[in-house]
Amino acid sequence: FNFPPTNSTLRVYALPKFRPDYEMMRSQSINITELSPTYPFDMQNHEDEADSLFIGILPGLEVDVDQTVPYSFEMSSILCQYWANGQWSSVGCEVGPSTEDKEIHCQCSHSSI
Repeated sequence: FNFPPTNSTLRVYALPKFRPDYEMMRSQSINITELSPTYPFDMQNHEDEADSLFIGILPGLEVDVDQTVPYSFEMSSILCQYWANGQWSSVGCEVGPSTEDKEIHCQCSHSSI
């Protein structure tokens, strides 16, 4: 998420194949701020549901009703793969916990030569 300099927060909640309702947003959303602008979501836990992702976004509790919080966000999908038998495969590989914006960390349970 990208914010202009502000002290505002956004409440964000993402679910595959299900639109979050207001109660879910109140109880399960994550606060996104300028200092903590990332929403951690791992699609590997939802591989069978990867065809749609619903994202709920509400202003933080400190935001006045008549106040606007400008923001933008980007999404990226990362997959670790290797070349085997003439095609790409991701079997035995997953995106590692050290992955960052411009650096991908892959963990594979085998060696390729």
